[in-house]
Amino acid sequence: MPPSFFNQARRCSEANIKRGDTMWHLVMMQIETEKEISMLLYASFQGPSKLKISKDDLARMWSLEMQWFSPEDASTIVQLLHEHGWLVGAENALSPCRGSLLESPELGWQPFLRAGEIPFAPIADEEQA
Repeated sequence: MPPSFFNQARRCSEANIKRGDTMWHLVMMQIETEKEISMLLYASFQGPSKLKISKDDLARMWSLEMQWFSPEDASTIVQLLHEHGWLVGAENALSPCRGSLLESPELGWQPFLRAGEIPFAPIADEEQA
């Protein structure tokens, strides 16, 4: 029978491997969520345009016109995107943050987002300096 410290070391290694897999999975989920947000904003703002849209109009577009979210979920997602830096400007004149329109959605694409999954917007290189 191996000494107990070997068993402890093995259990610790197994836990680290599992934790590493979990961390990798969480990072990949965040990357996928950021891509979903980018495609959502690209579709909503018609690509890299100077278009500005109010919070209410975005929520209405996503829930009633596109039927992507319920009205309540659409309002919550717009609010969180604004709070987390993906949408910038006043509530009645929002636009996507710099660098957020990197993913163009394919024909037939539909977002799969939940309010609890909205990460903070990445900081563009110009904003870091």
